Amino acid sequence: MDLQFTTACLPYYHLGHSFATARALGLSSLELALTPVLLHEGAGRVLSLAERHGVAVRSLSVGWAGRAPLTREEIGAIARFAIALPDCRVLVLPAPTGGVTGGLGAYLNLRAPSATRSPAAGWP
Repeated sequence: MDLQFTTACLPYYHLGHSFATARALGLSSLELALTPVLLHEGAGRVLSLAERHGVAVRSLSVGWAGRAPLTREEIGAIARFAIALPDCRVLVLPAPTGGVTGGLGAYLNLRAPSATRSPAAGWP
């Protein structure tokens, strides 16, 4: 089991405080609450902090996106950020509310067009 600290716990502190706190707690990894600012800056500063503190980023959370489905372009930008983090294994997307156009189906539609099978039929 991988016990993680989330940067969302310290939203008003410099990101380095979250890495230092995770290390002080004896944790080897954390969940990064990916903000629009961090996404725009790119993964360089996060990689530097991870190396400096010896704490890997194992998961990304994009709770800032709210409850509306993300677009293919937004998910692409987030995925590129995640790929830049060598230890990142999990991307947490917010679940859209039922009243949002497309709802959860909007995420399922992001799959490749050739993979249009329904969950009832079983995923490829």
